[in-house]
Amino acid sequence: MLALSAGDYALTLAAERGGALSRFDWRGRPLLRRSCGPHNRALDHGWRGKWSVASSSACSATLLLHHVGRDCTYIASQAFALDAAGLTMTLSLVNLGRRALPADIGFGLDLDDVEIVALHREAGGPVLLTSGAVRSASLRLRATAREELSYFG
Repeated sequence: MLALSAGDYALTLAAERGGALSRFDWRGRPLLRRSCGPHNRALDHGWRGKWSVASSSACSATLLLHHVGRDCTYIASQAFALDAAGLTMTLSLVNLGRRALPADIGFGLDLDDVEIVALHREAGGPVLLTSGAVRSASLRLRATAREELSYFG
């Protein structure tokens, strides 16, 4: 497990479990209900396996998955950056093979009390990535302050 923190945010990554988020908290309150980890609907082999930690600091980390197979060869990367205002996640896929590669990538998160501040994903649905091409998506999240009101009669 890899633990990151910045300001009121804390993030725990499970590189050994498909690079999934295992915790995402704000002021000690869990924001993550469930994480399936990153996904490529057409390339499930390996995405749930162990990712390597390419770099990490107190508030950021980059994970890599290098797949060499008969059907395809690629590198997938995930970058996580925490700051006092929230979390930025970037997921990228590079086709290193000679054949076109399905590239419908996503984050696989179920979050509670979180606002999506920014989302960048290339337009269109499933795409075939040609040799040497890159597909990426990024997501910026921040906690929403929810006030709970109680009335006593």
